[in-house]
Amino acid sequence: MEFKEKPFEKTMFNVDENGFVKFGDVSRKLMGKQCQYGSRYVDGAFGEYPKLGEGLRIEGSSDDYHNMKIHKDDIDEFMRRYKEYENKI
Repeated sequence: MEFKEKPFEKTMFNVDENGFVKFGDVSRKLMGKQCQYGSRYVDGAFGEYPKLGEGLRIEGSSDDYHNMKIHKDDIDEFMRRYKEYENKI
């Protein structure tokens, strides 16, 4: 399956000095979910969600979703994985 979605607009997020973006912004703007729910897809929370953040530069966990961050260069890959998962269920 080839992913043909357009990559996110780099200007839609505030990027910190280390290249990280608040995951809550990604969750709301790209996934359409509140961060407490979107973050569960990153680390496979509760054993009920897929672990889509494996191998990506993620800071924090869904246990403390308010402080969770993802590197700006990994957002496209995370969203590709998320959309692929959503299309399978």
